[in-house]
Amino acid sequence: MLLAFGLGFDAATPGLMQRKPRPPDQPVIPRNLGIRLGFAGLLIAIGVVSVVAYGEDRYGLLVATTMGLVTTALLHVAASIEWRDPLRTAFTRDTIANGRFNLLVGAAILLTFLVTAIDGVERVFDTVDLSGPQWRVCLIAVIAYVALAELGKFLVRHFAPEA
Repeated sequence: MLLAFGLGFDAATPGLMQRKPRPPDQPVIPRNLGIRLGFAGLLIAIGVVSVVAYGEDRYGLLVATTMGLVTTALLHVAASIEWRDPLRTAFTRDTIANGRFNLLVGAAILLTFLVTAIDGVERVFDTVDLSGPQWRVCLIAVIAYVALAELGKFLVRHFAPEA
């Protein structure tokens, strides 16, 4: 929810006002963008299920579900950053230009950490502390998602510039 607020108050995409308006009969989410968003959701699902399966096999169900929660939260942070602009890379100065969005992203990351670090919160969410190697597995899924999202943007920019 924090990320949605951050995106709602985000600065306009650079060059937005130079784009031609969309025709009234054109859908808000064109088919190609809808397919890309669906594929991004599938990547997130694959990442979370892979982490949970890995965690359950090695550490048991409670650790695995905690790893799944952490991975889900961090993947949503990554997705909110990646999808601020569906064509331009997230590795630009524009990504960190909105202080409010940065604050809310930081809050989401902090809350993700706290749900695995504070005993009372762990009891409420039925989570446990994660070790360094367990956090690393969660972060590998996030890094893989970012790499694939950036690769997808690169391919769209170079092979479908009209998008």
